[in-house]
Amino acid sequence: MEVGSYTDIGKQRNLNEDDYYVSDYVSRLEAIYAMVADGMGGHAAGEVASSMAIHVACDYIEANFEEDKGAKAIEELLKGAVLSANNAVFSSAVTKDGLSGMGTTLTMCFIFGKNLTAAHIGDSRMYLFRQGKLSQLTKDHSLVSELVEKGSITKYEALKHPQKNVITRAVGSSAEVTADIINCELKEGDIILLCTDGLTNEVTESEIIEILKEKNVLMGHAQSLVFRALDNGGRDNITAVLLKI
Repeated sequence: MEVGSYTDIGKQRNLNEDDYYVSDYVSRLEAIYAMVADGMGGHAAGEVASSMAIHVACDYIEANFEEDKGAKAIEELLKGAVLSANNAVFSSAVTKDGLSGMGTTLTMCFIFGKNLTAAHIGDSRMYLFRQGKLSQLTKDHSLVSELVEKGSITKYEALKHPQKNVITRAVGSSAEVTADIINCELKEGDIILLCTDGLTNEVTESEIIEILKEKNVLMGHAQSLVFRALDNGGRDNITAVLLKI
């Protein structure tokens, strides 16, 4: 397993409200997990939300993972991690001064052998890069995504829509939240990309493919993706995490 990750505050933000985590790879189990979060809220609340969600989700996984369980148990593990993160963020948002209304996206994946299980809330994304082709595995929980699905606007119009940053589901925005669960069987050479919208709003899928096709280590790929987003505008915080089988 090869890992690469990089984050940048971008050119227009005062704080980096993105956060991410990649666990150690356990070769005996062929197991690793990773996650990204993009916080939102006034002042430093977004930074608090993303950091809290990542830490609580990681603690839950570490405390509850059992190696002799199957794929269904991994789904339940990730669902539990999301619920714990949501409880922590929501509780802080409603009880602590200055944190009202905060929330965060949360996209996480757990690779166990050749099986990938993921949980997803918000508009941070997970992609699969396989044999030169890029597939988006997650579905954005956003207003423009819903409009595109209904046929009200095109994908091209969504890129420039004035409400493209409005998300419809977030960790901590309400007392209850439901994560999308994704399952995928991986093959040797596959690359998983987890990223925040600071990357996908600035870098096209064809540019992502171009970078991932280059002969480079994953850390170099992660840096190249973030640097391309900066070159293309860098209007938001940018985070990219890559895992290669």
